[in-house]
Amino acid sequence: DQEKLMKEMKSSYDKNRKALMVVKILTYFLMIIWFWRIPVASIPKQLLQPFGRILSWQSGGPSNENVMVTTVRI
Repeated sequence: DQEKLMKEMKSSYDKNRKALMVVKILTYFLMIIWFWRIPVASIPKQLLQPFGRILSWQSGGPSNENVMVTTVRI
């Protein structure tokens, strides 16, 4: 009887663990999509010139000479 109870508890634990893993993966995926285009750094243009087109950036505007780095493309 106790063996049956332990087996049932383990089965329930495994189901909950799998469901939690699915929720975790979906949450990470949604956060990546949600924050994909938000700038992660503001870097002076002079520091980025050696890297060429590796980095994708948007201009920081005419008032400053900074570049807003959004994503890294490989």
